Amino acid sequence: MKVLFILFLMVNIYQCSDKPLKNSEKPTISANYIGNKITDNNLADAIRDECADCITVDNHLTKSADTLKQLHLSKTGITNWAGFNFPNLKKFNCSWSKIKHLPENLPHSLLELHCEENQLGYLPENLPPNLLKLYCGKNLLKRLPAQLPQNLNHLNCEGNQLRHLPNQLPPTLRVINCRNNKLKKLPKRLPDTLIELDCTENRLTTLPDTLPDYLKVIRCGGNQLQKLPARLPHNLMHLYCSQNQLQKLPDTIPIKITQLSCGWNRIKFLPDLSQTHLKYLSCDKNQITSLDNILPDYLQTLLCGENKIAALPYKLPSSLAQLFCEQNRLEKLPRYLPISLARLNCSNNPIKTLPNLPRYLIELKCENTNINCLPNLPPNLEDNELPICK
Repeated sequence: MKVLFILFLMVNIYQCSDKPLKNSEKPTISANYIGNKITDNNLADAIRDECADCITVDNHLTKSADTLKQLHLSKTGITNWAGFNFPNLKKFNCSWSKIKHLPENLPHSLLELHCEENQLGYLPENLPPNLLKLYCGKNLLKRLPAQLPQNLNHLNCEGNQLRHLPNQLPPTLRVINCRNNKLKKLPKRLPDTLIELDCTENRLTTLPDTLPDYLKVIRCGGNQLQKLPARLPHNLMHLYCSQNQLQKLPDTIPIKITQLSCGWNRIKFLPDLSQTHLKYLSCDKNQITSLDNILPDYLQTLLCGENKIAALPYKLPSSLAQLFCEQNRLEKLPRYLPISLARLNCSNNPIKTLPNLPRYLIELKCENTNINCLPNLPPNLEDNELPICK
């Protein structure tokens, strides 16, 4: 009897374990917490890597997706955005993913969008209204939306095929990087809030006559500029206008300027820079004949090679640390070189002798000159093969 009873119990246990669970007993997420289904497996896997709680095993979004603030989906190979829904997202990065279009339902909450280095041929006309930063560089864009978000403060659209920017840019823009496009002109009026403009490597022949006063950095090299605006912003600190067709610079350079690069132009003379805060000056590969009475005492780097300079100023700036004056018409250097000088290149000049070399000099290049000995040997000078003059 005991054996029969035990067999009876075992049969009942097996039958109970084989019964399917009722819906209320299934260990799945409640229907209230199941959202859109992600149909692109690459997108689903990328979401799972970023937020495992945001997506189910069968690729449905969960309630956690509704509260997610940041989503990084770079290098994922997404082809289909179906099911994408993150209503409270603030920062979204989908760069380097070979995508051809963005999700149609980017959330209004979005503040920062990174979609660089894809295959985007267009951007949505209605970008999220609260967007502050837009990085859409290195795509296939031929135009930007006519109306960009009005709170946008940072726009990077470099490396596209843009022929123009919207005429009415957001009034809050502080940084514009539109380098390496096909722009022939910029909007006549740039936002007053702008502090940095990079329009390098386009097809510009002019800049707007009036530039914003708050502008601190202008990069406009590699264009076809024949002149700069007569009045530069008084807050300007960095001006890079190399590789253009400039024959002169404006007569007045802002006093706050610290870096000026105007090489590879057709400039014959520079304006008076003596009252500026300039620390870096690159004016190489021009047609300059003299630098007398124009250099400020703050200057630390002077690159003036490949010009037509016959003599350097008798007194060079006392803070000068680097002097590159190669391939000019120099027959001699100033009698007294600044004690701070660390690097000197005077190659390819008809120089016969050197003045006394500063003790802190660590690099000296004087190839293709008539120099055959050194007046003295600075203690830290590197790679020197010349003997001391007798």
